[in-house]
Amino acid sequence: MTLGLDERASQRIKARRRDANEVSNTSSAEIAQRLRKLMTE
Repeated sequence: MTLGLDERASQRIKARRRDANEVSNTSSAEIAQRLRKLMTE
């Protein structure tokens, strides 16, 4: 049971790291566009 939870947590951390890498790779203009899209939804 704990193993499954740990696995899920590590996957979540990996996904977060991937998101952080994508953000650092995208231009600030792209990020601003995405934020605007999120705000209007």
